[in-house]
Amino acid sequence: MTAVDRETMNRWREMVVVDCNGATVGTISEFYLDKGSRLPTWALLKAGLLGTRQTFVPLIGVAERGGELHLPYPRSQITSAPGVEIDGELTPDEEAVLFAHYGMDYWEDAVTEPPQQDDQDRDDAVTRSEEELQVGTAERERGRVRLRKWFETESVQLRREEVRQERIDTDTDGLRG
Repeated sequence: MTAVDRETMNRWREMVVVDCNGATVGTISEFYLDKGSRLPTWALLKAGLLGTRQTFVPLIGVAERGGELHLPYPRSQITSAPGVEIDGELTPDEEAVLFAHYGMDYWEDAVTEPPQQDDQDRDDAVTRSEEELQVGTAERERGRVRLRKWFETESVQLRREEVRQERIDTDTDGLRG
């Protein structure tokens, strides 16, 4: 892809965007720049009736012809692009999902051409895995318990003691003076 300057971006905003079959799909509302090169890599496309649906399209392979921007993708692929948060920046994970949707390999510097292979034939593969957390409760038998109840009685002799406090009046003991 050739570098797209500010003047080109402004011109492209005014143009109708068409798919690989020449069908109109919308207009560009925003450009998303690559962090490294600062060149536009993705365009946010206003599509649908009154431009109410927004979808991302890669600018790799776009061509300007006859006052229109031609994308190398069919309308169905463009309109079914995965929805990602429109918050001013695409995360690497969001970019990878979008690249996969458009049938392209994801690489770090997407503005330039894909990494070139050495003269030797290489077949590099990456395995992607995800973890899934499932939260919930499950009942499992861990053993059995038997509850028994019985009464035992003992015969006990009880003895009771009582203590009483009595006050002795000192005036009544005959020691008056």
